[in-house]
Parts: sequence; structure tokens; C-alpha cells
Amino acid sequence: MNRVHVPHSLQHPTLLPMREWEIGENEGQDVDSEMLFYNGKTPSDPWPWETPFEKLPTVFEAFRSEQFILKEALSARSVDKGKLIRAYRQLWIAIFWLNEEPVTFHNWEEKVTGFVIKPLNAKERLQFCALRPQHVHAFAQATQLMKELEKIMYRTKTMNNRK
Repeated sequence: MNRVHVPHSLQHPTLLPMREWEIGENEGQDVDSEMLFYNGKTPSDPWPWETPFEKLPTVFEAFRSEQFILKEALSARSVDKGKLIRAYRQLWIAIFWLNEEPVTFHNWEEKVTGFVIKPLNAKERLQFCALRPQHVHAFAQATQLMKELEKIMYRTKTMNNRK
């Protein structure tokens, strides 16, 4: 595993508060690719946001596999904050990669506003999740957004295949 500095574009007080990142802990399901990208590294394969229809199903599956555990833990007020925040990062990954962009937490609101592919009121709903990550309602919102993003991904993929 490789340790890298968290670049300014990925720093966020809630979603990524640490200053160093261990590459490879959650490969393909977290911001490892963005860490390498913003630190000037070159990948051997295309960046995941360049091939979102190949990479995003793994992200959606990872979110689903933790979803019920996190929901129950939030209700019982005994949630593993690290797993919870990783689930929220997967939400940001989904919307950014679907728009063929690397994730950025710095000024993410502006980016999301400009995205063509997004759920209704995406910016406001993401803000709610980022401001209140340990609230049951915020996680319910994140779960709903992930479901909508997955549907949008498959619809977009189908429409692209028809062209």
C-alpha cells in the first residue's frame, strides 16, 4: 500500500478530514483514483470516470452491501463513522463518475450544478447529507440518491447504446 498527501481538491471537513490517504484500502470503491490523479500519477488502466459504466456497478454494490448495516447502526446510534463517511463518498463518486469527472470536494456544489446527468435537486440533497451525515434522514436521502443514480446510469447506458 502507498500513502499519499490528500490534495486540496479532495479535502472536506466531513467527507475527507484526514491529510494523508492509504491507497488500496478500498480499491474501486473509494477515492483512490482521485488521490493518484490529483497527485500527478499516471494509471495503467483508464481512469474510472472515463469508463463509468464499467466501474460504477462496483460502487453501487459496495454501497448496497453496507446500507442496511449502517441504517440499523444509525437508528441505534452506534454507527462506525468511518464506514458511514465512506458510504457518503461513494455517493459523490457515483454522481461525479457518471458525469465523467473525477471527484472533487472543493467547490463540489458548482460542479454538481453544472452536471447534465443528475437526480432532481441533487445539489441540495447532497448538501443535506454533507451537513448532517450522522442523521438517519440524511442517510435515507443518500440511499435514495444512490438508487436514483443507478437507474440514471442504466438509462444513460441504454440511450448511448442506441446511438
